Amino acid sequence: MLIPDSLDWRLLRAPERPPLLTQLMEGLAIEELDAAAEGPLAPLVCRSLARDVTESGPVAERLATAVLTGLSRQDSMLAVLDASDELLTVPAIVRTYGRRLVESFLAGHAAALVSHPMIAATFAEGAVRLAVAGAGSPFGALAVLTPAAVGELDPDYAERLPRLIGVALDLWGLDPAIADPLRAALTTLQDLPDAAFEQGMDLVRQAMSGQREDCAAGLRLARDRFAMAEGLQASLYENGSNAVVAFLDGDGASLHAAREGLATQLGRRAVDLRNSHVPEWCRPRAEAAYGWARLIATLEQADRLGDGAAVAALFDVYALDRSVIPVAGVLDRQGLPRLVRPVIGTATIERHTPGRTALREPAATRTLAQLSTEFDEDPGYAGETRIACDVLVAEIVSYLVTAPAGPPSFADLAGWLRRGRLGSGVTVHLGETGLSVRFPVATFAVVPAERSLAVRLASGAQAGPSSQIVVPAPRIEPVLTPDHTPVLVYAVAVAIAESPGRRNPERQLLRREMHRVLENAFRDGGLDWAAVRREDHGEGTVVMLPASTAGVHLGGTFAGALERCLRECAQRYQHPHRLRLRVAVALGLADFDEYGVSGEPIEAANRLAAHAGTRARLSGSDDNLLAFAVSDDFYRAVIRQGYRQIDRDAFLPLPGADPTEPAWILTPDRPAGAG
Repeated sequence: MLIPDSLDWRLLRAPERPPLLTQLMEGLAIEELDAAAEGPLAPLVCRSLARDVTESGPVAERLATAVLTGLSRQDSMLAVLDASDELLTVPAIVRTYGRRLVESFLAGHAAALVSHPMIAATFAEGAVRLAVAGAGSPFGALAVLTPAAVGELDPDYAERLPRLIGVALDLWGLDPAIADPLRAALTTLQDLPDAAFEQGMDLVRQAMSGQREDCAAGLRLARDRFAMAEGLQASLYENGSNAVVAFLDGDGASLHAAREGLATQLGRRAVDLRNSHVPEWCRPRAEAAYGWARLIATLEQADRLGDGAAVAALFDVYALDRSVIPVAGVLDRQGLPRLVRPVIGTATIERHTPGRTALREPAATRTLAQLSTEFDEDPGYAGETRIACDVLVAEIVSYLVTAPAGPPSFADLAGWLRRGRLGSGVTVHLGETGLSVRFPVATFAVVPAERSLAVRLASGAQAGPSSQIVVPAPRIEPVLTPDHTPVLVYAVAVAIAESPGRRNPERQLLRREMHRVLENAFRDGGLDWAAVRREDHGEGTVVMLPASTAGVHLGGTFAGALERCLRECAQRYQHPHRLRLRVAVALGLADFDEYGVSGEPIEAANRLAAHAGTRARLSGSDDNLLAFAVSDDFYRAVIRQGYRQIDRDAFLPLPGADPTEPAWILTPDRPAGAG
C-alpha cells in the first residue's frame, strides 16, 4: 500500500511529463530516492532526473549519488533496460554523468553476475555503449567483455557477449592491447552462433583494413566462419564474401551463384528486420540495405569494373551495417561521436584500384574514414566547436545516404536535421542559398559546393575561409538502379489536394509535410523506406518500390498508417490548410535510365490519383484527409487474394472509372487492414 505523499506516491501520481527531481524530493528523505531507484519505479526516477538536468543543469550531488547507487542495486532486468533508455537517450545526462554512469553499470554488473546473469548482461550493454562513445576508459568495458572464466558463464549471459564484443572491435580493432583480448574471448565463445558470426566480421574487418595482405584469403576465412553461424545475416555475409572472392578470382560460375543468393536474401533481410527486435541504438544498421543493393549491382557489372569495385562495395556494406548510435549527445572528441566508426581503412581498395578514377566514393565511406581527421590542425575547429561540427557532418551523411538521387534538397535536409539527433538548444534555419545551423558553441552554414555540400564555420571560435568541411554528395545507389532493363515495381502516386487561395509558402510547407508523413507511414506500415525511389513533380510525388516489397503491407497496414499520420498532422493546422492526400497504387513494369523512370504503372498511378472519382472522395468536408485508390492489376494481385492483413471488402469499384480500365477505392468508414 502506498503511503500518501511518499516518493512512490508522488511518482505514480505525476502527470505524463514528470516533475523535476529537485521538486519531487522536496520534504522527503534521501533514503526514499535511493530505494525508488533500486525498485520498479527506477525508470520514472531516471526520467525525472533527465528532465531536471536538461532544463536546470546538474542536480544536487546527494540526489545524483542516490539515483546512481540505487540503480546499481537493481534486481529487475526490465527496470534496468527502461532506466538505461531514459538516461542514455538524453544528451545532457550523458554529458554530465557519463563517467559516473559507467561506474554504476560496472558495479551493478559485478553484483549481479552470479545471482542475476541477465541483469548483469543488461548492465554490461550500458557500460559498453558508454565506453565506445567516449565515457570512461575502454578497459572497463574490456573487463566486462573478457571475464576470466568464460566457460562457466550462464548461457543466457554468454549469448549476449559476442554482439557487444563486435561493437567494441569496430572501434578498437586496430589497438592490440584491446583487440587481442576481445578476439581471445570470441574464440572461447566460438560455439555460439553469434560468436562465429562476429569472428567472421572480424576477419572481414582485418582483410579490408590491410591487417591481412591477401584480401581474398582473408575473405575466404571469413566465409568459412559465416558458414558455421546461424541466421540470415550470416548467410548474407557468406554469400557476399564468396561473391567478392569470385570477383577477384574471375570465377564466373561462383560469382553468378553468390550473386543470385544475395539477391534472394536481401528481400528476406528487410522482412526479418521488420519482424524482429532491433535495439534502438543499433537501428542505423537498417540503412545497410543500400550497401547490399549496390554490391549486387556491382557484381552484375563484373565485366566492366575493376577489382576494387567489389571490394569497395563490400566495404560500404560493412561500414553501414556496423554503425550504431551508442548514446545520445556528444562525448567522443576524436571522431564522429554519434557513430561507432568501423576500423576498416581504404588501403586494400587503393591497392586494387590504382588512381581510383573509375570508383565512385560514397559519402558515408569518405566521412567515416577520413573527414574527422582532415581538419585536426585547423584552429577554428577546436574543442566543443569541433564536436558540434562532427555531429552536424554525421547527420548530413545520414541524409545523403538515404536521400534520392539528384541535387541535395536543402528543404528536405532542413527537415531531416530538425527531426534528427543534433541535441537540445540547436536550431536550423532554411535560407535561399543553404542552411544555418546554430549550436550553443558555434553557428555553421551548410552551402552547395561543386557536386558536394560544404559545412562552414560561420561564427564562434576562429572562423576563417579555410574552416570548412566538404561532404561529397554522391549517394549509395538505391535498390532500384537504372540499368536500362524493365523492373517490376509498385508505383504509389501521391498528390496534395488543392485548396483555393493557397499561396506559395503554404504549398512549400505542405510539400515538406507530405514527405514527412509519407516516410512515417511507410515505416509504421511495415515497409522499407530505404528501398524506395521518389520522383517529385510539383505538389506531388511518385514513390516506387521493388516488387519484392510486401504488397500486403502496401494494400493493408500502409493505408491505415497513412490515415493516422495525416490525422496527427491535421492537429497543427486550420481546416483550409490541412494536408489532404490523393494516393493511388499500381503494379507493373517500369524502365529506369539516366533521365529518370517511365512506364505504365507510373502513368496508371498518376491517372488514378487525378481521377474525378478519387478527387470526389475528398470533397464535401475538410475532415476527409485521404483518398486511397488502387489499380485493377494491384487489386487482382494483392487485395482480392484474401490475405489476413487486408480487408478486401473495404475496397469498392471507383465511381466513374472506364470499364476497360477498372479501379478500386478504399471506403472512408473502415480501415484497409483486417487485423
